[in-house]
Amino acid sequence: MIILVATTTLTFAQKKFVQGYIIDMNNVKTMAEIQDQDWENLPDNIKFKTSGGLVKKIAVDSLRGFSVDQVCKFNRQMLDLDVEYTGDYTLSSLQPNPDFQKSDIWIKTLIEGKISLYEFNASKKPYFYYSIDGGTTILPLIYRPYQVSNTLNENNQFRRDLARTMGITEGSNSIFTCPYKEEKLIDLVVKYNAQFDPGKQITYKEKINFRRINGNLKMGLANSTFSMENVPDLIPDSNNSFTRNTSVSSKFVKFRPSFELELNYSTKYKKWSVLLETALLDYSSSNPVEDLNIEVNYNAVNAIIGLKRYFTVFNKNVYLQAGISYEVFSLNREYKLNFMNKTVYKNDLPSRGVGICSSIGINITSKIFFEFRYDFRKSIFIVNRDRLFNDQVSAAIFSVGYTVF
Repeated sequence: MIILVATTTLTFAQKKFVQGYIIDMNNVKTMAEIQDQDWENLPDNIKFKTSGGLVKKIAVDSLRGFSVDQVCKFNRQMLDLDVEYTGDYTLSSLQPNPDFQKSDIWIKTLIEGKISLYEFNASKKPYFYYSIDGGTTILPLIYRPYQVSNTLNENNQFRRDLARTMGITEGSNSIFTCPYKEEKLIDLVVKYNAQFDPGKQITYKEKINFRRINGNLKMGLANSTFSMENVPDLIPDSNNSFTRNTSVSSKFVKFRPSFELELNYSTKYKKWSVLLETALLDYSSSNPVEDLNIEVNYNAVNAIIGLKRYFTVFNKNVYLQAGISYEVFSLNREYKLNFMNKTVYKNDLPSRGVGICSSIGINITSKIFFEFRYDFRKSIFIVNRDRLFNDQVSAAIFSVGYTVF
């Protein structure tokens, strides 16, 4: 429940209003502050502030276009669209040439410059368009798979059109092997436009950024709870038999150091990371129940594999994390049943499972962060046939972290 509330809060908290404009169906352009969001796809509605500060919501279908400064630009245009375009061509396409008809479609601007690049994306695969020198004529970049004798061929007319526009004639140029993919086309156009006036080029589409691995050192305090149920009593009952209904539990605070390797990728609105963390676990306690005393000594190196999702809240990076933890190796693992100060049973059998954990954290600076994690209950001892019991250990950990690299 806490994680759900936090996720909802962070999702709404990161949205802000940014300067932009909207164009109505009469082509009247109105400057407005538009609520920022993930503009990967065309939204159904947008929210904006009027000059009086009132927040309004408007359906995109009632607009001709809108833009958020330096972030995104969408426009409705009457353009040529292949009638067989579904976003997922199949072998049913027999003709190599597209059958165009004029269609009223929404396109997203990817690049503005000497060559401008646009995208229409109504389903699985996008269709691209381009214009030259800021002109109003927007042309399709033609790509069409088609079938010849049960073999899939491709009409890559878009390569020849771009090569002609860029004045490229040599067949060895990378343009003649460029796939019909957004990132590759963006790279091609950006590189070409940079030869002219790169200061006037605007890139609306932000590429995924793979950063080098970050290393985070954490120093934490773990408030742990260890419990055992169905522990055998060592005093026989009236029938001279032993019952197995004793339950014990204990709480203890231990220092927990850990080191985390984090590989993250991000765009402007999405930031995820994959992490691998190792931690030194220490569960050691002694808990007397009448004449019975249970001693637990468990020290191990634990590994966590998980995912992080970052949010921006009040200009701070906040993250939620979920992962699976498992024991790499144990340094010490035993429990003892002591009766009348004498050890009558000892178990040092291996672990019998893995655990799950979740965290929430905040970056105070670019190097320092705070984190709260909860390790859900897991067993650290295997069930013994002779002395059947159930053990569970859980922990709440507060850590201060430092990004080493």
